[in-house]
Amino acid sequence: MPQATEAQNAWVRDVFGLDMSSSGGAPPMAGGRGAVSRRKKKAPPAPDGDVVKMWEDNLAQKNWPGAAFIGSALPKPDLAERIKALPDVDVAALYDAAVAAESNPRGNVTLATRDRALAFAKASHDFTRIAAYLNGFGQRAIRVEMTKFSADDVKKLHDAAVASGDLGQSSDVAIATGSLAHPILGPMQQGRAAALEAKLSPEDQKKYHALLDAAKSAPEKQFITKGLAANHSVAELEAFAAKIAGKSADWMRDNLSLTGNSDGKGIKQQWHDSCGPTTYEAVQGELDPLYALKMHENNKKLTQADDDHARKLNPNMADDQRAVLTSTVNGQQGIAVARNQSGGKGMWIDPALNAVSASTGLTYSQMAVGTAVGQSSQAASIAKIADAAAKGRPVPILIGPPTGDQLHYVLVTATDAGPPRLFTMHDPWDGKTVIRTEAQITGGQIDLAGHNYLRYVEVPQPVALP
Repeated sequence: MPQATEAQNAWVRDVFGLDMSSSGGAPPMAGGRGAVSRRKKKAPPAPDGDVVKMWEDNLAQKNWPGAAFIGSALPKPDLAERIKALPDVDVAALYDAAVAAESNPRGNVTLATRDRALAFAKASHDFTRIAAYLNGFGQRAIRVEMTKFSADDVKKLHDAAVASGDLGQSSDVAIATGSLAHPILGPMQQGRAAALEAKLSPEDQKKYHALLDAAKSAPEKQFITKGLAANHSVAELEAFAAKIAGKSADWMRDNLSLTGNSDGKGIKQQWHDSCGPTTYEAVQGELDPLYALKMHENNKKLTQADDDHARKLNPNMADDQRAVLTSTVNGQQGIAVARNQSGGKGMWIDPALNAVSASTGLTYSQMAVGTAVGQSSQAASIAKIADAAAKGRPVPILIGPPTGDQLHYVLVTATDAGPPRLFTMHDPWDGKTVIRTEAQITGGQIDLAGHNYLRYVEVPQPVALP
């Protein structure tokens, strides 16, 4: 390996407490971050031909630790320009070496390579590597990054962080993604299941516990408990348990909910103005896994829609959505037309939601958001949404322009207190689940189906047991 100049040696000795001349110009590899001192840094000398040659030789030999060490001696502008010329795979390798060698996680080489290394990991869908990269950002920055991921990818990222021996449950990235990962059994349903179990006959209690004992995984057991919380009989739970026995986590995620499957997709509206009825279905799917499974069984292309013919792909679901859309509410009815047609009309869904409260355990009341008398402020509305979502109560909201009647239902399914505060939302028009910050909501930047401003909230409240 090429030798460092005396000027370079002097700078490295002063900054890092290391002598490159004694190691043939290569940095010691043992000890990682702890091998360097925390002396006050001085600006490195301007790169000369020897230093540049050392950099190029290390890159040519793919000696990433050596290149990362030499790169720390280059002025930031020069380093940035040289990194621009490298392919993504080399930048990622250089980042890994820099993180392992630099005592300061915000060292020059780390910062100069971090964004491209993260982008490379995202492109390769390597969630363990992505988690490792993000863990150095700090929790606030991690939460901001989460808005660039689908909600399902956040779940994969969380699982990868927890499973990683280098990260684990207490890592920054696991903590920051934990509450955004869609929970199987929220706190509201846990309490509801316990209360409903106490009302079972002794014989049914015995059968119910036999189902839990026979479950082959923790998620399987949670979904059975969730089915009880949705007020299903033990006989129904027995049939359900037989269907899900031994199924994988991905299968359960894809079939026992209607939002955020393993492809980041979920239920999709089949008619132009059936965002409300689709959200009504999504609420039930969030709280009742037996309902969700039946929807998947009866609608094999639930995440798709035909823009020309609403009943072509999912006739059963299309008929359900049309029935809710065209029901009479306060003397008015919606109008069902194909997704690519005009002339349709939407409908409020709180009456439909309240009709299934025995299953969901919730009733909903509509709250307008704004500055007029009788309206709720944005801050108060967002606080209500966050409180409900944190308790496992899905929250339908209506978004649109600042004024007017062109409104669109989306469903808030989870929240993270932050900072910044984040919300997981499912958009029925695209059938995708996304994450938005509180600032995006208050700033009119929700950007779902062409709508940006929070206009109404369907506020959930628990009901007494049936």
